[in-house]
Amino acid sequence: NLKGEIIESNIVSRTKAYNISACNGKFEFGYTLGYQGYPYIKQPQYISYFYDKNNQFISSEKCLQFRKVIIPEGAVYVRFVFPQIDIASNLGYVGWISNFEPPTNMILRNCNISNNRSSGIAFCGGQQWTIENNIFENNGGQAPGYAIDFEDGWDLMQDIRVENNKFMGNKSGDIVTCAGDNIIFEGNEFTGMVYMWGRTTNYKFIKNIFKSNSVIYEYSSKIESKENQFINSNLRLQPRNTIVTERPYVYGETFINSSIDRMTEEDIIFNSIVTSDGTINVRIVGNLKDCSLKMKQCYLSAELNSCIIEDSVLTVLLNASMNGCIISKSIVRTHGNTGTIILNKCKIIDCNLLTQTWGSSTVLEIENNIIEMSSSSDDFIKLSAGKMKNLIFNNNEVNNSSSNSVLNMFDTTYSNPNGKVTLRENVFNQNSSPYIFSGTTIKKGLFEFNDIRNTINGNAKILNPIYFNNEYFVIYTE
Repeated sequence: NLKGEIIESNIVSRTKAYNISACNGKFEFGYTLGYQGYPYIKQPQYISYFYDKNNQFISSEKCLQFRKVIIPEGAVYVRFVFPQIDIASNLGYVGWISNFEPPTNMILRNCNISNNRSSGIAFCGGQQWTIENNIFENNGGQAPGYAIDFEDGWDLMQDIRVENNKFMGNKSGDIVTCAGDNIIFEGNEFTGMVYMWGRTTNYKFIKNIFKSNSVIYEYSSKIESKENQFINSNLRLQPRNTIVTERPYVYGETFINSSIDRMTEEDIIFNSIVTSDGTINVRIVGNLKDCSLKMKQCYLSAELNSCIIEDSVLTVLLNASMNGCIISKSIVRTHGNTGTIILNKCKIIDCNLLTQTWGSSTVLEIENNIIEMSSSSDDFIKLSAGKMKNLIFNNNEVNNSSSNSVLNMFDTTYSNPNGKVTLRENVFNQNSSPYIFSGTTIKKGLFEFNDIRNTINGNAKILNPIYFNNEYFVIYTE
C-alpha cells in the first residue's frame, strides 16, 4: 500500500526485499539476457518500494523495465510489485537488478559513412545519442545490410535522435530497429527501406522525406509520425499484436504518388495531403480524416471522413466509405472485388459513380447527400444491370441542371440483369433532363425498381417509360 506495507492481493505479484546498496545510486530492472524483452514479466510497468537499513519505508516510485531508477537517499532495500498475479519460470529467475553503463551522451556528426560491408552503424547499445548531419551511402552487401541497424542493444537502446542525415544506395535499406525506446527521426532524407519492428516503443518520425522506398511502422505502443513527405513510396502501419491499447498518431503527412497499403480499421491518418498524377498505381487503405485527396489513379479500400476529394479517379477494391466529405469532379468506380461503396452526408459536385460491366456485383449506399449536377455534368450513377446488386438511394437532395439523368442503366447485355434499386424520400430538382432514371431497356433477367415517397421539383419524371410493362423490370411504388 501507500505506506509500503504488504497487503493481500489477487491481481499483483510482490518480491522480497533486495539489497541495492551496491548499485551506486541507480539501477534498472529487466530480463537482460539474450534478446531481452518481457518473457516472464509481461508488462513494462512496475512499482519500486524503497526502505532504509532498518526496513523502514521511505517512498515508492512507478518505474519502467530497462529504464534507470534513481535510488532515494538512505534507501538500502527495494521491493518490486508487478501487475500480474502469476510469474512462472523454470530457470529460477525472471529478471535482474543491474546498473549498466552503456555509451551515453554520444554525438556522431558530419561524417561520411559509406561502402561498409555489413552496416554503416551496428547499434549494439547506447542511450542519449545524437546522430546528425551525416551521409550514409552504399552500405551493405551482407546481412543485415542497413545503413543503421538498431538491434543488439535491444531494450537498453534509449533516447536516441537521428537528425538531418542523408541515406543513399544502402543495400538492404536505411533503417531497421528491432527494439529500443524513444528513438526520434527528424529531418532526414531516406531512399531505402525503413523498418520499425514492433518491439521498438515510443518512436517518432518528424519532417522526414521518404523517396522511392517502403516504410513499415510496426507498433506496440503509441508512436508518432507527422509532417513527413512520402514520394513514390509506400507506408504500412501495423500493430505488433492484437492487444495493442495505444494507437499511432499520424498527422500532417504529404503523400505524393505513394501508397498507404496497410492499416487497421482502428488507426487513423489525420489532416494529410494525398495526391497522385496517374503515372503509377497507388493504393489507399485504412481510415483518413480531414485529409485532402487529388488522385488521378487510385485503388481505394478505405474509410474517408470529412475529407476533400477533387479531380480523382477512385477504383474501389473490397469496400470504401466516404462520410461528411466534399467530393468534386471525381469518378468512383467498381472493380472485380468490390463489395460495398458508401457515400453519406457528403456534398457531391459533378461526379460519376460507375458500376463497371466487368466488375463485381456491388452494393451502393448513397444516403443523406447533397448532389450537384451542373449543365456539363454526366449521369451521376451509371449502372450495369447485372452488376448492381443493390442501390440504396435515400434522403438525398439532387440539383440536376444537366441534360442527363441522375441514374443511367448503360449495360444490360454483357451480364444477366439481376439487381435492385431503391429510391426513398429524395428531393430531385430537375428540368433539363426528362427522367431521373433512364438508359437502355432490359430483355432478360430480372431487375427491381422501388420508388418510395420521392419529391420531384420540375418537369422530370422518375422513370423512363421504356421500363413500363416490361416483364424483366419490376416496379414498386409508394
